[in-house]
Amino acid sequence: MSTIFLFSVKFSCHLRWAILLSTLLICAQCAKVGRPPGGSVDRTPPTIVGHWPGSEQTEVPVDSEIFVEFSEKMDRRFTGSAIFVAPRTSLRLKWRGHRLEAHIGRLQPAQTYVVTVGADARDMRGNLLGASYSFAFATGTGLDRRGLKGTVFEEGRPVSAASVWIHDLRHFNGKLGSDLPDYETRTSREGKFEFTHLSPGRFLVIAFRDENRNLKRDSNEARALPPKIYDLSHHEEVQIVDLLMEYSPREVSRLNRVQALDKTKLLLEFNRKVKPENVIVEINDLPIVAKYQTLKDAKRLYVITTDQKGGVRYHFEKLVVDGLTVEWNESWRSSERKDRKPPSVEAVFPSGVCTRSDSITILFDEAMDTTRIPGLHFWKQSDSLDALDGIWKWETSTRLVLIPSEEFDLGIYSLQGQLGQLADRAGLAPTDPLVELNFQVTDFKDLPVVSGIVTARGLSTKGKILVTAQNLTDAKIFRTSPDSTGAYELSQMLPGKYSIMAFIDQNNNFAPDVGAFEPLTLAETVSIRPETVILDVNQNVANIDFELR
Repeated sequence: MSTIFLFSVKFSCHLRWAILLSTLLICAQCAKVGRPPGGSVDRTPPTIVGHWPGSEQTEVPVDSEIFVEFSEKMDRRFTGSAIFVAPRTSLRLKWRGHRLEAHIGRLQPAQTYVVTVGADARDMRGNLLGASYSFAFATGTGLDRRGLKGTVFEEGRPVSAASVWIHDLRHFNGKLGSDLPDYETRTSREGKFEFTHLSPGRFLVIAFRDENRNLKRDSNEARALPPKIYDLSHHEEVQIVDLLMEYSPREVSRLNRVQALDKTKLLLEFNRKVKPENVIVEINDLPIVAKYQTLKDAKRLYVITTDQKGGVRYHFEKLVVDGLTVEWNESWRSSERKDRKPPSVEAVFPSGVCTRSDSITILFDEAMDTTRIPGLHFWKQSDSLDALDGIWKWETSTRLVLIPSEEFDLGIYSLQGQLGQLADRAGLAPTDPLVELNFQVTDFKDLPVVSGIVTARGLSTKGKILVTAQNLTDAKIFRTSPDSTGAYELSQMLPGKYSIMAFIDQNNNFAPDVGAFEPLTLAETVSIRPETVILDVNQNVANIDFELR
């Protein structure tokens, strides 16, 4: 009997250990950190679920701390760099789980503060907050109600995550656009920004793209200046402004990379768009044959050279962009690779709709042998063969143009050109032996029309008001001026997608000037439509109105 009892005890102990071990293994599996197997990827943006002080809270003690509570765990680096307290105050940030604490030290008495979490704050999966979040509080008995808001544009499109600064010129004695501002925020996905609860002041608002994310404006970064200084010293009001961002023509472009792609081709990658005709390149012991760009990326410049010598390191003797010398002291290794990549057609014009007097343009993605011109049998036999007689010419090493000898007949064209007659500089024929052109030739009276009203309230319009529409495909610009009542009409525009704006052309150069910092030159007043306007044949788009402020 005792033997049986001993066996039962041993068996019972073993069983308990087995159950305990199994339980521990299951718990260990459950406790693993990481993405759960299967299921959908987290694409839900984070939210702000609480903060202290509360929105528009007054009589906040001067020794109070500030915190923002998020709905989930955040990327600490990106989120920490996206929080601002205005007027500018030094912060010491500390994380406690989902809570970000901003330790200031001591607040100023009778002062309104605004806390902003920028739109590029993000969670651990990279989901952006999406729109800036702000709340205001005061250490006094009331809050200031002045404000500035607007939209930042570049090339007709809103700019997201742009830094926006305000200098209060009443007491600012630093370097404008460089020294840290009194107020700052970032634009939303729609390019919008807003400053609320500003203290009385004379404000200069600027915007820039913080390309290297160092939280300050560098001279070679794209920037925008306002058309005026906003004086909010007396009245509690909100001013609205559109800012147009560009790179300063007075600042030197930055070269980011040089690479030998093959034995006759270099890639130069800049921080901003350049034009081949505005770039001067000289390389030690390596003659330059041609320069070109592709349609997709105007920040990249391709340089065709004579054959590079194997094992040689080259350097620039001269590199000038827009008349300014670009510093690049590094050398690069030559390439002995042959060009084995055939060219291809990047775009053809017209595409869609054109007028009777238009030309035909074929754009290639690399420099071509410009000694080769299409022959008589370039076009495959079609009913439109006779209408396409004309003169072929290479406008650039990538742009081949046919100037028709007669105007097109009205109607629809569907044509094929035989690219086998052409080759790149390495003698390689295009990837596709045929290029297709499909377009409709229409009369001027059938082209779309855009109309509206331009108002300029409270402005001294010393210059002429212009309305411009830029085609977002081929960059062609259409211009007109409003009449004495402010009414305007843009006509004879080809169908397509357009960015449309109005501005005061004070110096009569037909383009909106964006100003400069040294000496301080304010920008010309602009009003830009944030939405792209899509035009089609026989379409009249009315009520595209603008207010110049």
